Amino acid sequence: HDIEYDENATCEAFDKFLMYINDNDEGKVLFVYEWLGSLFWTDMRAKFMQKILFVYGNGGSGKSVITQVARALVGEAATVDVDINELKPQNFGIDVLHNANLAVDADTAIAAVTDTTILRKLSGNDAISSKRKFKNNVTFKTYVKLIVLFNKMFHILDENGEIRRRAILLSIFSD
Repeated sequence: HDIEYDENATCEAFDKFLMYINDNDEGKVLFVYEWLGSLFWTDMRAKFMQKILFVYGNGGSGKSVITQVARALVGEAATVDVDINELKPQNFGIDVLHNANLAVDADTAIAAVTDTTILRKLSGNDAISSKRKFKNNVTFKTYVKLIVLFNKMFHILDENGEIRRRAILLSIFSD
């Protein structure tokens, strides 16, 4: 696509929306813009890129709008829908993360994540092995950014602190 970049362009409606859901916290708004920009960064070796975004808020708070914007930026072809509770090395389907820019768990409704192997590998630029039905297994590295939306807090078993170091919690609330 031919796109003409305008460094002075703004989106007043989106700016107002972000200020509203983030209780006028400019730091949180800036963070959302930086995270959206990170979707285009593919060098996952940089520690600042080894992150998982968890967005917490009540129903109708605007969590899904952030993912809609992220999807629009990277395109549907580069976006995959996942369930973090199903992201396990022994499960089929992990290979959908190969060559994806964005992975979205749009409505996590779990009490706990007990196996963090894939979360650590996804956010750490580690090799991931995936079973595939009726095909050879595949091993790959990915630069996918994971965003997890949820209405109810859950526990992540994190014995070595790797997920705590990589997790970013964005709490948003609206009337």
